[in-house]
Amino acid sequence: MSAREARFVTPEAQVITNKRFSIGGTLLKTPWTRRHTPYAKTPKSRRIAGPEKSAALDVSLSSAERRDDLAQEEETLSGLVNKTWRVYQMTPLYNFKYGKLKEYSRSLSKYLQAQIQKGIELDPNAEVSSDVKITEVKGLNMAEEDNVALKVTVRSKQKAANGEKKVLLTMLLCCTDALRECKPTCPDSFTILPLMLSNGNMTMGNHINNWFKTSFDCSVQKMVFNSIELAWMVSMWASLVPERSAKSVELTYKVPDEVEGLDRITYTIDPHDCKAIWESVHDESKDMAEADEVSEFVLSLEKHFDVVFKTHLSSLFLTRVGTSVAYVSTEGKLKLFTKKHIHKVLRYLTELALEKIQAGTGT
Repeated sequence: MSAREARFVTPEAQVITNKRFSIGGTLLKTPWTRRHTPYAKTPKSRRIAGPEKSAALDVSLSSAERRDDLAQEEETLSGLVNKTWRVYQMTPLYNFKYGKLKEYSRSLSKYLQAQIQKGIELDPNAEVSSDVKITEVKGLNMAEEDNVALKVTVRSKQKAANGEKKVLLTMLLCCTDALRECKPTCPDSFTILPLMLSNGNMTMGNHINNWFKTSFDCSVQKMVFNSIELAWMVSMWASLVPERSAKSVELTYKVPDEVEGLDRITYTIDPHDCKAIWESVHDESKDMAEADEVSEFVLSLEKHFDVVFKTHLSSLFLTRVGTSVAYVSTEGKLKLFTKKHIHKVLRYLTELALEKIQAGTGT
């Protein structure tokens, strides 16, 4: 633990009844309306459940095709977990054609080589890194309307000791359960893939983003998440606790610069306690999470901290959340821990990407 970070773990004993929380003998009641805090303005509601599309349920496929698609889905989802991804938003791609992916791969490869010839160092292995592929990806769609996801892979032509080429960069472009609201207002000449995840060399990734901008007249911008958005994440994912190896819920708050010797406070909570609190404020029969529920849930956690540690977290900015599903930070970093709930995470991030694009902002 850093000398400039304070970590606090909540006591195990916690009794929850009728939206009032008894902690160490102190009865707490959380208000439905938050004061002037980072969560003051929130969306009215968001989806936390929905139809999950899988090749296993696609009756139009033959048995062999279904097996192949399931294998691809498993490979895609497995490749997402336990890696740190940077999250970007992308405006619709103009005149993009799925039938030209090989042509786009060659174009991007030539573009990267041109950057190297200009003296721009993309990677220590850049001189042999022109093995570039743009391919379709199975397993990230949830609705029939979703555009097929794309994967950009840049490998070194030089093989490692194990005989495989080193992956220098992986990018995923997806549209998870988003077109129900957007397609009617988007011309057919545009392809909507609003969410981009990038893992690998950042300099190379920035140049690939520029290639997308010039090739398809789109804008690519790094996403950052404010306290409100992080609060929604921890609320909606708090109940997704695996039976085994559940990770603690972590809330990290930025301490004001005026406080010397301490940059942040990390608050660690038992995942089963968080699940119980969320289920006490959320109507499980509904597919939507309400802003009032999110406010009450986060306030109850912060009030608990206030009672135990005499510190008002509600006056600080939430900058990172961690659950058994994922860790997300305000600067747009994402780490997924389980394949089971990846679609729920991608759905929310896709919603945020579309909202930020429509608002013309990355914050």
